[in-house]
Amino acid sequence: MVMVMVRLADWDRFGVVWVLDPEGGSAVVDTASRIVNGFVCVANADAGGAGWAVVAIYAQSGRLMFQVDRRRWDLDAVELVHERSADGSSCSFAVVSGGVREFVTVYASFRLDSLNQADPSFDDLDEELQDIFLWLARMAGKDDWRKSVAVQWSEGFETGR
Repeated sequence: MVMVMVRLADWDRFGVVWVLDPEGGSAVVDTASRIVNGFVCVANADAGGAGWAVVAIYAQSGRLMFQVDRRRWDLDAVELVHERSADGSSCSFAVVSGGVREFVTVYASFRLDSLNQADPSFDDLDEELQDIFLWLARMAGKDDWRKSVAVQWSEGFETGR
């Protein structure tokens, strides 16, 4: 089976488009197209211990896929779990298949960011907009969302300029 490169909007940077090689798990910036099939979060090389470099959610052949580097899961076949530590300082995100955690990452909570703490209006929605794992875990559990987004993203959508 030949894998097709997938164009994805950058989760963190408006208007930036990446081309993901699903087979190799790498992504490079693309300036040729604004039509994308999902989102990608590319870890800063300085992240030190993030445990991943590329995290993507995209539609391919009418299915929503979640990918971490070279590992890929059909969202209809897994559960995505987001948890916050008791003290609120860290979060964990896991891909669970058949009761087995196939991927886990732990990271600092966005609630601890100094700008977020100084912002009296920072709330759950703001946190979700910053945290791709939180957003994805909340949305992926909804069958109707997965089905409608898979159709829309398979067709492609235009990202910002």
